[in-house]
Amino acid sequence: VINAGDSFYPAGVAVDSPEWESYWGDVYHGLPPDTPWYSVYGNHDYGQFNRICACSPEDLQGRHCAQVQKHGYRTKKSRQRWHLPSVNYYKEIALPGMWKGASFEIVALDLNYLDSHVQCTWIGCTATRCDGKDGHPHDGDNELGCKMEKCQETMHNRGVEAIKLLWARVQKAEKTGTQLIVVSHYPTDYLKNTGFKVGNTWLHFDQILSRPSVRLVYFGAHRHTTDNKTVMPIGRNPTWVVGGGGGWSCDGNTLGIENQGVVVGEIQTDGGVANLRVLNVPKSKCCFPNPRHYDDHGHPVTYLRDAHLVHNPFEKHGKGDTKHGR
Repeated sequence: VINAGDSFYPAGVAVDSPEWESYWGDVYHGLPPDTPWYSVYGNHDYGQFNRICACSPEDLQGRHCAQVQKHGYRTKKSRQRWHLPSVNYYKEIALPGMWKGASFEIVALDLNYLDSHVQCTWIGCTATRCDGKDGHPHDGDNELGCKMEKCQETMHNRGVEAIKLLWARVQKAEKTGTQLIVVSHYPTDYLKNTGFKVGNTWLHFDQILSRPSVRLVYFGAHRHTTDNKTVMPIGRNPTWVVGGGGGWSCDGNTLGIENQGVVVGEIQTDGGVANLRVLNVPKSKCCFPNPRHYDDHGHPVTYLRDAHLVHNPFEKHGKGDTKHGR
């Protein structure tokens, strides 16, 4: 399973939080045991429940990040397996049976620097319960001294590591013929003309992904829809946005596309990916208005500061079973 992030709404997850089961393990119970979930961090995964993850500029691998620390975890009931050894990583896949010998690889990228001007305002919040608006900096001293500047530096540094990894794996795949599955939380239209200077060379994500001599499929998310029409083309290489509803409402768009569901495909005997298509989930089962936290008096508040959920953030909004959307 390729999991493009925002796995734990609305403010991330701690290592020992029960949401590992209630948001994930208890929901995806129809897949074979030990199915690996190749995951990346989304902007909401960088939340207040794990602030040190977003405020450690020298921690390029994300060793302080709860979802990285959970790498290898198997859920209690469904026995799904979490795969996130670092915020940026690649995984060479050994295919069995008739696919044996085919070259296939997953490249997972942390590109949350693209949204750091928003997400870092929440991570830097100093209130017991943050009720500010997106775009309004909370630049006081919280328990980590985590200000906007420190958070954004962390995101920037991990973005540099991401483009270095992508460039290295694409260069190798061009020589070996390896099929690459590249995933980040952001669809290709966020990547236009974006990149970093590495040494004396400027590298741009869209140019690397568009190289015609590599077999590559790219998956992003962030928008809560599932399609290949609203994304920016990357040459002849397929690209999709697979945001889904996530139990946190759905997005329409100017093309009128409101697909929800998952993208499935087939691996050919040479390792190539073919027949990508959407398995739709009805909007009525996936999309609800944005749920919010409520205090003991029924008043809506936003993200809690503590490292653990005090209560289920969905339990009082009265819009049905959010499990359909996860």
